[in-house]
Amino acid sequence: MATTPLTPGSPGTPVTPGSSGAPVAPGNSHAAPNTAALERRTVVVEAPRTSAVTSVGRRLSRRRWFLVAGLLSTVLPAVVLALLRDAEYRAEAVVVLRTTLIDDLTFGDLDVADQEDLAERRVQNEISYLQGDLVRGQVELNLGSSDVPRAEGIAAAGDTIVVRVEAETAELAQLVANTYADAYVAARASQIERLTQEATARLQMWLAEGEEVIARIEAQNAADGQTPERVAEIERLVAELTGLAAVLERLQLAQALDLRPAEVIADASSGNDVGSADLLRVLIAALAVGLALGLVSAVVVDVVDDVIRTGDDLARAHTGARPYALVPDDPSAANGTAALRRSQDPASVAYRVLRNQVLTTPGPHQVVQITSITEGDGATTIAANLGVALAEHGGSVVVVDLDLRTPRIHTVFGVDGTLGLVDVLAGDLLDLALLPLDERLQVLAAGTVPPDPTGLVAGPGLERLVDELRRRFDHVVIDTPPLESADDAALVAPLGDLVLLVVGAGTTSARQLHRATSRFDELNVAVDGYVLNRALLRRSIGRRRLDRPTL
Repeated sequence: MATTPLTPGSPGTPVTPGSSGAPVAPGNSHAAPNTAALERRTVVVEAPRTSAVTSVGRRLSRRRWFLVAGLLSTVLPAVVLALLRDAEYRAEAVVVLRTTLIDDLTFGDLDVADQEDLAERRVQNEISYLQGDLVRGQVELNLGSSDVPRAEGIAAAGDTIVVRVEAETAELAQLVANTYADAYVAARASQIERLTQEATARLQMWLAEGEEVIARIEAQNAADGQTPERVAEIERLVAELTGLAAVLERLQLAQALDLRPAEVIADASSGNDVGSADLLRVLIAALAVGLALGLVSAVVVDVVDDVIRTGDDLARAHTGARPYALVPDDPSAANGTAALRRSQDPASVAYRVLRNQVLTTPGPHQVVQITSITEGDGATTIAANLGVALAEHGGSVVVVDLDLRTPRIHTVFGVDGTLGLVDVLAGDLLDLALLPLDERLQVLAAGTVPPDPTGLVAGPGLERLVDELRRRFDHVVIDTPPLESADDAALVAPLGDLVLLVVGAGTTSARQLHRATSRFDELNVAVDGYVLNRALLRRSIGRRRLDRPTL
């Protein structure tokens, strides 16, 4: 075949410099690059290190919709329920408890610890009394209605009780709170008055009975004469009656002074709107629960989902090989040549990064093998654009299609794939199979699809062909089939200098990556680097930038 470039566009015709053949786009194996105006341009992009906190933050940011869903699932119902609630107003009155004479008579001999425990129990008993039916009945009677909000008793500092009422209006809350406080104080005063009267009557009865006993003993002494026993009995009775008389005097004084067991020390003011405060508390609680729910869901999904999407995912999945480049998922590249025509767009920069990584790799890097894990990861596109980028930098380049099952390099470049590598191994001249695109870039298509591709790849003829290509070209880029479809890539690896594994972002899992690298390990061949294809672009203000490797 003549070495002069022919008219581009149809099968069998190489793409000439400046032609407008089909584009080479990331992830699209059916487009051909425009190889016009090859320019010497070096773009060096260093991969920044990423802290563990930043890495976790990026991982969770990909699951942000779980956080949003968690928040919406709790906050929205909370807001709706809060808005549907009737307005509530709260009013509070304060009542102080006083120790009555009845309490002193009943519990005055207890020690300090028991009295403190008794005080706590007394407050709780008073709260139960306040919230009981007796006081409520009096409140309903005073207000003339049975549809009255109930009061809540709350123990406060010291011996005080807060009488809290919530109602639909501020005025109603204030009225009911004050009525409850007054009704409770009055009921307790009535109860203590009744108990005092009962105690007074009982003491008077005991005094009268005691005086009668003393009178009988004195009558016996007058008739029979005094005895020591009777004198002692009279003295004991007199002492008891004296004590009872003192208690009776105190009870009568308490009745005269009207000392009440409880007193209202703060009337309820106009009720405060508690709906807003409750809504705020509900929203804060719902926000916390929703955030926790979304965060837990995001973490669980992130742990379970091992699909590789970013450079961070790639670093966690496997750290044994050098990261070479992240090629963005850039749909606009479908209308132009990624490596040349749009020289500063993210896709073009990514291919130049890949090229520079290859050129700066320590040791030999003349023969570069490109393979992938699964079909559709874009290895053919990466191989084609790497070849164009290497030719752009300078030196002679040949792109070889060694995917003998589903060859596509000739389709990508828009050339005739009838004659190619298989035919050269069968005895045809290499010069006839090489398809020049310009003075620096040539293509060696697969040619006739063989019945046994693996046997052909494993044969000695391929090694001799690769050696010949080494002598003729500065750079040899070999496109090989996916590892999950055939072992050809692993068999070819010893013939090259570098093995680059293309990982499809969003489609390849960490388990698949481990299986692929294990296959190379079985043949004692190392994967030198990864290329993450169809990586998402992260936006920055006023411009677009590539989500570069962060390994």
